[in-house]
Amino acid sequence: VIRLIWKYIHDKKRIYDRFIMFFADTFGLAVFTTTGVRIAEENGHLGFVAIVFIAVITGVGGGVLRDVLCADVPYVFKKHIYAVASAAGATVNLLCSHFLPQEPSIILGGMTVVILRILAACFRWNLPKINPEKV
Repeated sequence: VIRLIWKYIHDKKRIYDRFIMFFADTFGLAVFTTTGVRIAEENGHLGFVAIVFIAVITGVGGGVLRDVLCADVPYVFKKHIYAVASAAGATVNLLCSHFLPQEPSIILGGMTVVILRILAACFRWNLPKINPEKV
């Protein structure tokens, strides 16, 4: 009986970690990235790279703050695709904003972040690790 209870709790935690937290984190990253693009674009005459940089810092900053408050290693410092998805979403958002109205460009940028994160999770895409012995 204890084994069954442990397995049930363990399976629920895995579902929580792998699905609920992953999708909440992914949608949060998408929202904060697109918000960062909008705010950076509206509040100054910045270049393309500066706007994408501000959007990535805005998107990733929320996740880093969450992980630090939970006493975890920030997700962006692991080898997962996180900041890359944010940068891609910010780039799509910014490029689409020159040709489309604001709402579709925000949606396309956010969808880019979500799709990249889901593809990275499904196909186990990771960024390469730096080997300190070779540096």
